[in-house]
Amino acid sequence: MAIRSGVRVDEFTKHTFYVITCPVCGASYEQVTKKARRDPSFVSEYEYEIRLVVFDLLLYHLQGEHQLGE
Repeated sequence: MAIRSGVRVDEFTKHTFYVITCPVCGASYEQVTKKARRDPSFVSEYEYEIRLVVFDLLLYHLQGEHQLGE
C-alpha cells in the first residue's frame, strides 16, 4: 500500500492545502493552511506539523471506514 500526498494551492483564495490519499479506497483528504496566505514562510517552518495533522486525518479514516489499526 502506497500513501500519496501532495500540496495544492487554491487559485481563488491562494490557500495552501496538504492532500493525502487513502491507499485502500482512493479517497482524498486535505487540510488547509490559512496562515500560509499571509506568511509564505509558514508552510516551510511548520511543514512537519502540518503533515502530521493530515496524516492523522488518514489514520481516522482508516480506522473508521476500513477498521484498520484497531
